[in-house]
Amino acid sequence: MGLGPKIEKSPAIRKAGHARMSGEACSPAVPNFFIVGAARCGTTSLFEALSHHADIYCCPVKEPNYFAFDLTAERGTIEDARRQGVLINRPLRTVLAPPRVAVTTDYCAYLHLFSQRSGEKAIGEASTSYLPSRVAAKEIAARFPAARIVIVLRDPVARAHSEYLMHRQLGRAIGTFREAVRPELDELARGATGVRGMVLSGFYSPQVRRYLAHFRREQILFLLFDDLVRAPRRALERVLCHLGVDPLPAREIPIGWENRSRVPRFAGLNRLAERTGKRTSLLRIIPRPIRRGMRSLFYAPVTPLAVEEDDRRTLLDIFRDDITATARLTSLDLSHWMRVPRLSRLSRLR
Repeated sequence: MGLGPKIEKSPAIRKAGHARMSGEACSPAVPNFFIVGAARCGTTSLFEALSHHADIYCCPVKEPNYFAFDLTAERGTIEDARRQGVLINRPLRTVLAPPRVAVTTDYCAYLHLFSQRSGEKAIGEASTSYLPSRVAAKEIAARFPAARIVIVLRDPVARAHSEYLMHRQLGRAIGTFREAVRPELDELARGATGVRGMVLSGFYSPQVRRYLAHFRREQILFLLFDDLVRAPRRALERVLCHLGVDPLPAREIPIGWENRSRVPRFAGLNRLAERTGKRTSLLRIIPRPIRRGMRSLFYAPVTPLAVEEDDRRTLLDIFRDDITATARLTSLDLSHWMRVPRLSRLSRLR
């Protein structure tokens, strides 16, 4: 096909939803690929890279979360989305930048998110709630049985720690990593079967099993976060081939990390913006390219410390059986997830 890097397109404004809209026809464009997670596994960077390919249309709202009916129905979710200005229950028409993450409750509004497609072969979105959701795989398969699925997995202990660092970046005071995961460990000890949380989200085997139950194996691409980090272009080529588009542009597509670890320079202001729901609304006023350049004003980059040996050992004991099951289901070599690297004395004292 000889495609080069994608020429910048004008930003599109789209929509999403659970119910059927009345009085307006749904968009004829429909998604045919889904990056379903896991969260904190590089999906934002991967999706951003895919958006530069001329034959791929990426939803302007990276995570519409339409098909995670069970999770968006949880108490307070709709109200929080409305308060933060990220509830999509009608066509998204606004001069503001579209939110990166939203809660979509109308099907025609959801399809409208893809209405600016202009002939691209692959059309998709990347809601990371779809992997832990107990219903998303079935719902996606019911609407789009031929869809291509991409699942990125990461060492569950490292993934949990990354989520903890994200909470710290947002200014949420949750103590040390050990203190932050303790409530979930207590829940697990009592037999909890939840699907969301720093620890709970890392039990991949039941999540993967749901997709294998509703899609043919060849429709699902399993990637490791480690591969995205060590050989990003090779990993991108695999994704492009899986989506049925020319893989050659992978050599030229810019690849950057969108969610690097940072700490807020103004923690009090950050907490206030997060608590009042104004953070997302304020960010949407600023175009994304400018927003990326402003990050250094409000966030300082930080090199995260490794998980303490004792904490990693404790969590590995919990994840071990699930890691074995996930390796069997995906045919991936996950033996390196089982290791407990020894930290130097200096690292322990930091």
